[in-house]
Amino acid sequence: MTEFTGPYKCLDIVNDGANNKVTMAECGNYSGQNWQITQSGNGRYRLRTSFTGPDKCLDIVNDGNNNKLQMARCGNYSGQMWQISRMNDGSHKLKTDFTGSNKCLDIVNDGRNNNLTMAACGNYTGQMWIITDW
Repeated sequence: MTEFTGPYKCLDIVNDGANNKVTMAECGNYSGQNWQITQSGNGRYRLRTSFTGPDKCLDIVNDGNNNKLQMARCGNYSGQMWQISRMNDGSHKLKTDFTGSNKCLDIVNDGRNNNLTMAACGNYTGQMWIITDW
């Protein structure tokens, strides 16, 4: 979860038939996805969830800017692995290498703050994430 201009938001998946869209939902009455963090070696992790059946993993679309997120099947997953960096205040950066440059998981301030994107980590001033056990 993360705090973004007010109420806490939680990482969620849109039930769109293909279950590939990632969004933010209010945490207060959250009934959406819970995530498994599974280690894949070298300090890298998969962010994984079950959604109406097959396991899906959080991935990045190779769209030129590498800013879009989606869910990919975990079974033969060859997509992005995530580095989770803990900050001094207990929050985390979710960071990944994608075609060279480091990117961090961020939220677009679009009024509703539901859209996710990837931002360059180098001078990152975006969202930090709180990882909690439910």
